[in-house]
Amino acid sequence: MGLRWSDEVWTLTANYLHVDAQNSVADFELPTQGYEDLSFGVSRYMTLNNYEVQLFLNGRNLTDDEQRHHASFVKDFAPAPGRAIEAGIRMSF
Repeated sequence: MGLRWSDEVWTLTANYLHVDAQNSVADFELPTQGYEDLSFGVSRYMTLNNYEVQLFLNGRNLTDDEQRHHASFVKDFAPAPGRAIEAGIRMSF
């Protein structure tokens, strides 16, 4: 489920994902635990010396749940990335 709000200057996003455990498995396949995923983002747009500039702050997997995608061939060896926070500036010219 996701929400997005924006105007000429700001963009705000919020996303929530609930994944149930997968326990109905085939022979030689391991079950996969469920997880929750929460992400947020905020961006500010502006013009600086005739350049379009975006300042942003994003957070992904803020619950820091261990996420394993059941259909992945490497799910038992490599989980999806944990919590991540990024901030930055994008400039179009």
